[in-house]
Amino acid sequence: MNADANPAASGPPRRPPHDAGTADSPGRGVWLILAGLVGLIALATALGTVLRPGVGPIGVPPATPSLPAPVSSAPVPPDGLLTWYEGYRGGPTSTDPMPLSLHGAALTLLIQMKDGVIGFDTPRCLVEGTGTYTMGDDGSWSFDPGALTAARCPGDEAATSYRVLVDTLAHATRWTFTDHDPSILGSFYLVSAEGTTVLLRVATDNSPAGFPPAFGSLAPQPWESSDPSLLVGAWTVANVQVGGAQYAGLLFDWDVVFTGTRVELPTGCNTGTGDAYLATDDGRWFYGSEGPETLMLCDGASPAAQSEMVHHALLWGRNWALFPVTTSMPDGPCTVEGYDLTITSVHGVNLHSEITLHRGARPGEGGVVPCPSDPVATPQPS
Repeated sequence: MNADANPAASGPPRRPPHDAGTADSPGRGVWLILAGLVGLIALATALGTVLRPGVGPIGVPPATPSLPAPVSSAPVPPDGLLTWYEGYRGGPTSTDPMPLSLHGAALTLLIQMKDGVIGFDTPRCLVEGTGTYTMGDDGSWSFDPGALTAARCPGDEAATSYRVLVDTLAHATRWTFTDHDPSILGSFYLVSAEGTTVLLRVATDNSPAGFPPAFGSLAPQPWESSDPSLLVGAWTVANVQVGGAQYAGLLFDWDVVFTGTRVELPTGCNTGTGDAYLATDDGRWFYGSEGPETLMLCDGASPAAQSEMVHHALLWGRNWALFPVTTSMPDGPCTVEGYDLTITSVHGVNLHSEITLHRGARPGEGGVVPCPSDPVATPQPS
């Protein structure tokens, strides 16, 4: 028996030879695989160019991505245009040469540009007077704040936001416009100086109804005449109404303290321990700063939640008034037993809020006064 007749003697059977030109030839298979890879590479390159414009073909480094630059093709704002102070980038304490993070303004503030005059309307600051400006088609800008530098903003953060706005507008020499800001949607005029850029939002067709509000509708208006020095001292909360919630009294007994410049509260969920205030003798009320808040871990029945409720009533308030609480004497005049303090949003644009606080008369403060026509009822604001 020869070796060919004994498969075990010659190892595993061998495949018969094949022509290199046949369809199942190993050589042709390799070429088909290579051709397929080349085709896939070409397709990927083409798709990459079409679907991702700006990305070069394979083997060519892509261009360095850049943020969209502001454009100044927008026309100069017409007289009477209102802009909304959205916030600023950079700021006096920033060390970033190209800041992208936006500091939201800690106050609601409208800016009116009309006949070369700039006016501010805000519920957070006592603003009396205007400034002047020029705004050229070539992007030139100038601003003289005038009386706007004398504004009084009692809130800690509100005062900072206001100062950044005025200082940046005063030192800037150029303006631009953008409707594709990298970090916030909307259309804005941008004014920059010394590492700070302020963003002034412009109303568009997509703006919500009622935006922006009418100029002059935000600032508190005169109401009842009262002596601000009578506010100093400790007060108890008698009634709070914020939006649809009303509380005839607090579950926890604590005092709201007026120091003459600040309101001191127990620690709130989001609002710290109060803020600074300004009460004018014609009944206008300015308090605090605005900012993001969260009600997470805020138990509505807790002292912290009730402190926050009082803070919001003070924040939304636009006017204040003192009303003496009197006791009638038999066949005689009335004596002042104490005072009720009412802070209300009667002239505001927010949901209605009102807080009433009470304190007793201090030594030598009560005295005798004419009795009201109805000695039982304490006068209330209309």
